[in-house]
Amino acid sequence: MAIVGITGTLSSGKEIAAKYLQVNQGFHIINLENPSWEETNPRSNYESEESCRIAIANQTLKTIMNDLTQHYLVYPLTLPEELTVFRKRAYFICIGIDAPLAMRYANYCKKHGKPKNLLQGFTYIDDHTKYGLNGYPCRVIETLLSAERIIQNKGNEEEFYSQLRLLDLLNPEHSRPSWDTYFIRLAEMAASRSSCVSSKQGAIIAKDKKVISTGYNGTPAKLTNCNEYGCNFCNGIDDSECLCIHSEINALIEAGRNRTTGSDLYTTHMPCISCAKSILQSDIKRVIYSREESFREDTFNFLTSANIPLILQTSAVASKVINNIEDS
Repeated sequence: MAIVGITGTLSSGKEIAAKYLQVNQGFHIINLENPSWEETNPRSNYESEESCRIAIANQTLKTIMNDLTQHYLVYPLTLPEELTVFRKRAYFICIGIDAPLAMRYANYCKKHGKPKNLLQGFTYIDDHTKYGLNGYPCRVIETLLSAERIIQNKGNEEEFYSQLRLLDLLNPEHSRPSWDTYFIRLAEMAASRSSCVSSKQGAIIAKDKKVISTGYNGTPAKLTNCNEYGCNFCNGIDDSECLCIHSEINALIEAGRNRTTGSDLYTTHMPCISCAKSILQSDIKRVIYSREESFREDTFNFLTSANIPLILQTSAVASKVINNIEDS
């Protein structure tokens, strides 16, 4: 079961996105502007429109929890407090939609007619819905910026639908990542500890769903950190040899040869050829990396010739095997 929320700027295509996901992915739509139970609890019962919207969000979530057999799509989300309500559930994901101003103005005119003062009138309404000016019960800029995914509607229908498909909203990894995604995210976290000014890289070695060791790149122990001018090469001082140890090597050293046999190595960047030699010698079973732009043909050819799979696994949901070796 998935709960997807849609937020976005005025007339950016939220309704179009909702209908597409309903037809093509089977989502049950709940329109928060006109929920089916509103007649029994009219808006006049609330002190403000904002408190009414929050109450509707709470009632919507309660209704959803009574039937967990469907996938739900709720829209439009216009207040951060509404997001807070739905984020009580781990399987909620919010999509933000934006579009160029001229296109949104044309969409608005087509649906509602031309506003007073034309484009100036539209921007007046748009600013109020974005920023909640003069007590207006919407703060879309806040919900848009806190969305897990933001897509742009540039007017090309097929391109817009393609972006929606690529979100892969029914993938269960959105609420609970696979082991590969979990470990690659740990590698990304390890990279944040790096002191290298040239590139932050991290690595994790795991076996039987347990972390064996971690590593990140930087100067060797007992030397000055790279970001404190410990490496002349990285800091552009001269062309001397780089002193930083790569994240994969640090992880392999920490693990030790007796624990790396049959393990998986997760790394933010595809290893260099020097690290690849150590990986092969350490009897690593698979190498999983997260940065597509770090692809190296020499490493690819070297490791695949030794029957070690190289797998591109982003820290998001999608993953892609880049060779024909089957994962045993």
